[in-house]
Parts: sequence; structure tokens; C-alpha cells
Amino acid sequence: MTKISVLTTIYNETFSQVERAIQSVKNQSDQNFIIEHVIVIDNPQYKDMKQLSILSNALNSRNFYTNIVQNERNLGLSQSLNKAIEISSSDILARLDSDDWMNHGRLCAQYQSLITMNADIVYTDTLLSRVDRRENEYVSALGVDKINKLLPLKNFISHSSVMFWKPAVISVGKYRKLEPAEDYDLWLRLKNAGKKFAYVSEPLTIREIRSDSISNSNLYYQIKMAKFVRKLNKHHEKNLQDVMKMPQNLKNRHKLEKINKKISAFRASEGLKKLCLGLSSVFIIRTSLNDVYIKFVLINMNLKNKLKTGKSPNDF
Repeated sequence: MTKISVLTTIYNETFSQVERAIQSVKNQSDQNFIIEHVIVIDNPQYKDMKQLSILSNALNSRNFYTNIVQNERNLGLSQSLNKAIEISSSDILARLDSDDWMNHGRLCAQYQSLITMNADIVYTDTLLSRVDRRENEYVSALGVDKINKLLPLKNFISHSSVMFWKPAVISVGKYRKLEPAEDYDLWLRLKNAGKKFAYVSEPLTIREIRSDSISNSNLYYQIKMAKFVRKLNKHHEKNLQDVMKMPQNLKNRHKLEKINKKISAFRASEGLKKLCLGLSSVFIIRTSLNDVYIKFVLINMNLKNKLKTGKSPNDF
């Protein structure tokens, strides 16, 4: 039987979130797969260890088991993921954040795509589950024909949605300490190394979006770090010393928080208020223009594809 290792890290997520994630992985197991769920707890004071052990023992079976380790000190997401890669017992790895969960059939669909497409990494569409809304929001990723042109401009691959070959990730140096854009940095290095991407156009991963999640509470830092990662990989920087040369404005926490509040207000507003807030920040103006440019590039690519094939692409 084929073995797949799912990689998850825990820091301060609630036990109910972690239980939901583990159960969704357990539900992927069938007669064709043995699933190892590697869980690295990056919190020496993690309070739910006893409950997690009880849950693990209850769920372990012939086709599913958990491999749980706890860091003696906080290492951060990148190093914890690298640790999970090192201790995993399979060459086929899948990612899942501890506050996200898998739809049934995800691992099977990705594995089939990984093999039939002879790919190094496979990603899927996602559903966003917002705690303040009743309905999930469908997020369609872009197809593999957009990788070379658009991935250097925008990260459209959800970290929780990927499956990849361990040797491919190890060959490019695994994760680098570039949170919260460590995943984007890895995708770009895989692209630069000529690794093959594949795409399953189904919402096989559900991401939970909370008001205190990184995507909402640390927008400015996230956007600036993504820009830094793009610059880093544009020049194919490999030296760790070059990686550590982060812009000084990413270290000014007071400025980060001030601009982040403006970005949050801008995203939540509409009409004239949105326009006024947008014009009040040079950073928001630049980001908005960059989004317009990306949309222009995408439209131009789609038009060229339609003229060339006579059909409209169905992956955007």
C-alpha cells in the first residue's frame, strides 16, 4: 500500500480545531493508503497534550496513525515544518494547517494527479470558512499554465492545499525562515529549479479565516514579506546571508501595526470611504496598482489562449 505523510504544526490553536484537522486526515484513509499524520507542537507550554494523546490513541488504526513530537523550545513555523519533513516516513508529503481541514477524497485525488502528471507538487482549490459568515467562499487557484508568468507576481497556491515529493523539496533546501511567506518562497524555488506543478481544480481543502489569523491581523507584514521573497527569488539568491538581509521596515513593529489597521479598514469598507482610505496610504495605492497589473496580465494571457485555441480556459 502507498504511504502518505501529512504535515501539521500546532502552536496556540484550540483543541477542537486540532481535533477537526486530525479527524479530516483520518477520514482520508482507505484500503489503498497508509496515512501517517506528523504533528509538531511548536509550543513547550502546550496545554492540551493529554487530550491530544487520548485522541491519537483512539484514532490510530491499521491504515492511520499519528506521529507527535513536541519542541523543547519555540522554533517557528519553517523550522518546525522542516523537522516534520525529516521525521516523516514517506516520500509523499501533504500539508495541512492545524486550524484547517480536508474534504473527503483530497489525498486520493492529489496522489493520482502526482503520479499521472509525473509532478513534483500538486495544489488544489480551497474553501474559505469565515467565522463571521454562514457560507463558505470558493477560492479557485490558477492553473499550471500560469505558474511561470504569474507565480512570480502573486502567490495563488494555498499552503494547506499542497502535496509534494519529499526529495523535490529537500533538493531545493526545504523551508527557509521567511514567515509568513515561507510557503511562497518554497514554491518560487521549486519553479526556479524546474520542478513540475500539477493542479486539481476541486475545493479539497477548507481554510478557517479568523479575525486574529495572519491573513487578517498581519496584512502589511505579509504583503511586504511576499514582496521581499519575490525579489529574493528573482535573483535566485541561495546564500543564507542574503536571506537574512530583510528590509528594515519589516522590523518596525509600531509602523507595521499602524499601516495594518489602515489596510484592514480599507478591505472592510466600500464606496467613497474605501476610496478615501485608499488614497490616504501610498502603500495601499501601490498594492492596488499591483493587483490591477496582475489582473491585466491574467486577462491578456486568457485572451491569447482563447485566440490560439478558440476556447476559453476553465481554470481561472
